[in-house]
Amino acid sequence: MRLCRHEGRVAELENLLIMAIYGSNYIESAGNNYDITAQLCKAVFRDESPDPEITLTVQNLSEYYPQVRYLRRENRPSDHESVVKSRREIIQHAKAFAAVIRFIMDGNEWTEDAILQTHEILHDGLDDDVLAGTYRHYEVAVKYEEPGQRREKASICLRARAVPAYMRDMVGRLNKMGAEMASDMPPFDRVGFAVRFHHQFVNIHPFGDGNGRMARIITNALLLTYAGRILPIGMTSYERRAYLMLCAEASRIFREEDMEVDFAEQTGHLHLAEAVGIWSRQAPLPAGYH
Repeated sequence: MRLCRHEGRVAELENLLIMAIYGSNYIESAGNNYDITAQLCKAVFRDESPDPEITLTVQNLSEYYPQVRYLRRENRPSDHESVVKSRREIIQHAKAFAAVIRFIMDGNEWTEDAILQTHEILHDGLDDDVLAGTYRHYEVAVKYEEPGQRREKASICLRARAVPAYMRDMVGRLNKMGAEMASDMPPFDRVGFAVRFHHQFVNIHPFGDGNGRMARIITNALLLTYAGRILPIGMTSYERRAYLMLCAEASRIFREEDMEVDFAEQTGHLHLAEAVGIWSRQAPLPAGYH
C-alpha cells in the first residue's frame, strides 16, 4: 500500500500508523503487545496476508508466549483462542485504517457507505453477535472505564432508530466543513474540527461494537487530511485514563446539548480537543507529507 506521496517517507508515516493502531486497541482492551502489532501491521501495509492463526511450536515459543503474557497482564483471557482473536483485532484494524488512508488520498468525500465499509473491515470475523458494516438495531449503553474498574452506571446511547438520521447529518456537516477548511475561508482550528467529529461519532455510537476504534480512525484521517498529522492516542495507561475521562465528560455534555444547542455552538468536544491539541504538538509531523 502506498501510504505517502514520497516513498522515502513511508517508514516514518508507517510507524505513526502502527502507534495509532496499538494505542487505539489498548484503549479498548483489544489487540496485543507493540511488537506483534508492528509485525502484523507492516505485513498488512505491504499488501501481504498475515495469518491470525498461530500454532504453538518449539520454534515459535519466543513469539507466542509474550502474546500470552501481554493478555494476562491486561487481565484479559489468555487461552489460545484469545491470542488468535487479539491478532485478528490488529490485522483488521490495520486493514480498516489502510482502506481509509487510500480513500482520503484519492480525494474522496466522506459517505455513509465508506464508513459502513470501514467498519465491515474492522470487525470482520471478530464477533458473530455484531453485524459488521451495519448500523445497530438495538439499544446500547457504554462505560468509559479501564480494565478492572467497576462503575455503577452506564450511559445510555442514542436510540437505534435515530442512528441513520444522525449519521446522515454528521457526514453532511463533515463534508461541508471540510470543504470550507480546504479553502481556508474562514480560518479553522483543524484539531478541533477532527475532534468535533470524533465526539459526534462516539456519541451517536452507530455500531454494536468498534465505535471507539472507528472514531479514532476517522479522527486521524481528518488530522492527516487537514493538519498533515497522525496522532497516536492511548500509548500509555496515563493517556488511556485521561482520554476515557474526557470522553465520559464529553458524553454527558452531548446528552445535555443534543437537540437543545445549535451544532456550531456545542461545546462537548472542547476539553478533549484541548488535550488532543497538546498531544498533537508533542507528536512528530510525518516529514514530506505535503
